[in-house]
Amino acid sequence: MQVTTSIRQLIGESAVYGVSGAMGRMIGFFLIPVYTRVFTPADLGTIALIDATLTLATMLAVLGLDNASARWFYDSPQDESRRETIASSFWCQLLASALVAGLLIALAVPISRELCGTGDHAGLVRLAAGVMPLGMAIRTFSGWLRCRRKAPAAATFIAFRSLATVGLVILFVVAWHRGLPGLYAARLWAAGLAATLSVWLLGSWIDPRRVRWSRLAEMLAFGLPLVPAAIGAWIMTSADRFVLRIFWPQDVVGLYDLAAKVASGVALAIVAFQQAWGPFAYSIMGKAEARAVYARVLDVYAFFGCWLAAAVGLFAPLLLRVIATESFYGAASCVAILTFVHLFIGARYIAGLGSGIAKRSAPVAVAVGIGAGVNLLLNFLFVPHWGREGAAMGTVLAAGVSVVYLFAVSQTSHRIDYRWRVSLSSLAMSVGLVAIAWEFVPQTTPVGLAVRFVMLTAFLPLGFALGLFRRRYFRDFLGMKNTEDE
Repeated sequence: MQVTTSIRQLIGESAVYGVSGAMGRMIGFFLIPVYTRVFTPADLGTIALIDATLTLATMLAVLGLDNASARWFYDSPQDESRRETIASSFWCQLLASALVAGLLIALAVPISRELCGTGDHAGLVRLAAGVMPLGMAIRTFSGWLRCRRKAPAAATFIAFRSLATVGLVILFVVAWHRGLPGLYAARLWAAGLAATLSVWLLGSWIDPRRVRWSRLAEMLAFGLPLVPAAIGAWIMTSADRFVLRIFWPQDVVGLYDLAAKVASGVALAIVAFQQAWGPFAYSIMGKAEARAVYARVLDVYAFFGCWLAAAVGLFAPLLLRVIATESFYGAASCVAILTFVHLFIGARYIAGLGSGIAKRSAPVAVAVGIGAGVNLLLNFLFVPHWGREGAAMGTVLAAGVSVVYLFAVSQTSHRIDYRWRVSLSSLAMSVGLVAIAWEFVPQTTPVGLAVRFVMLTAFLPLGFALGLFRRRYFRDFLGMKNTEDE
């Protein structure tokens, strides 16, 4: 009963985060038809390369302190100690991000030439770099809310930022016809609004007088080994765009990035889970039922995550015809593959739990480093011959290798008796359905869509066969009295 109650609590918090996340994603999908009319595939390729570069810069400036502060926050129940953790992390990240942003602004012209083949987009690089320090305040506030288990407040803030960004993008790009510069200017204004609100609400929690150098040194010792892991994670999710740019034109990069955005529909639920999982998992680690809860979470995540990945993969051609114009339909070939990247990324948070509990960050760094190396190798092997489909295959295989390694190593730090049969069966079902549909089922005809829907229902008997759909689980989940033994 305690296990199911904990699962219900986690799902409830994830659902709250998911509401705002779903809102942002749905509005983002709504904007795709607008972008495909305003921007060319080559323009989308330019956006993808600049955004990926700024993502890497942000990962470097964070210094791993987002994960470290979440871990240290629970070391003491004392409010003052927790304030010292948040303040120390915030001011260090703010300074680091300002320095990195200044470097990017100074090098904007050569960066533009390397990414886009021309220095004309240096202004875009400068606008994008300006978001970095603002983003650190937003990160700190969001993390602070999650650590305090303020799911509704965190969801409200995420929704506010998403709506502000989308509204300003529509104003600058659609109403004022500012093109690519307008897109990045809108993002800068939205980040400024969200950062101002974040600093105001954090208040005394980021008082510089609460910075403790000894605490910061401890957190940096934990967080800095995660920086290579962050770089590795970036390589696994973004380096494929740069490899594509080496061998193929900019418009191919744009099509691939659009496919990645559509595939990120899987992340609607996964991102919500990620935001809720860390604080939830650490908050129960001292309870007797913690290991059983962790094992059950993997069962639920794998089954429903694979079902969601299969759904997006099966209906990707139809989805693209609804939200994009004809010149972007070719992206469908990558969507079905890239959905599994998000599934594996989410699983990495579960896989690394044992190392996190033991305060060992090195295994995470090694796992991601292995995945990054595999991704680069496979991309350079696959992309010259198979283009964007080769990039997608290299990325998903690398993500899978990384997760397998991290599960194996984390078990040596904090053993959890996972039921691997559930995870592997769910993954096999998902991959098999998508592969069969891609080869033998029409993509967008009424008959083809009906067949794909029927194929998706195969997860129902699988759930019963794996023992996931049992009456006592549903009774426990609903809070009903259950006389059966757990």
